[in-house]
Amino acid sequence: MKKTCIVFLCVILLVLTTSIATFAAEETSFCLNPISLVCGIINGQYEMKRADEKSLFFSGELMSYKTLNWEISGLGAGVGLRTYYSDKKFSGVYSELSGRFAYVSTEYEDKFEKGKGSGTAFGLGCLGGYKWLFEGGFTLELGAGATFLFGNIKADGVDEEVPLLGFAPTIALNLGYSW
Repeated sequence: MKKTCIVFLCVILLVLTTSIATFAAEETSFCLNPISLVCGIINGQYEMKRADEKSLFFSGELMSYKTLNWEISGLGAGVGLRTYYSDKKFSGVYSELSGRFAYVSTEYEDKFEKGKGSGTAFGLGCLGGYKWLFEGGFTLELGAGATFLFGNIKADGVDEEVPLLGFAPTIALNLGYSW
């Protein structure tokens, strides 16, 4: 798992360093979600302007947190398309469609048993929001939407998989920098 995380971070750094040299001012943005950091999730998004109103973004996340009897760790990646409905350059009201993938490993313990498991999840989401682009390149994004999740989790030593299926709310609060 650690090797996968290191490779994932190296790919993100490679994409960032090559794109800094190739894109003009305020046509590229990198943001982090500060609220997710409190929960044990590093969630970053890299966005590239592709046309006047359109941009393409890639996202990644590393998770490691504990909740009740569960300890959860994993990594995820996503891609999406954002459309801006404003005359402002690379800011204003937007909507986005995205697809995501996550691999998660879990450990759990209660009074009766202790175990491990792993699973994969896919998500298709839509979100609407507003992006502020401040002087100097700093950005703030606020948004809300929904994601349809599907996948499965399998406990080690058990033949059955537990399906994941349903809608989840999505809230975006991203702080970042555009260049």
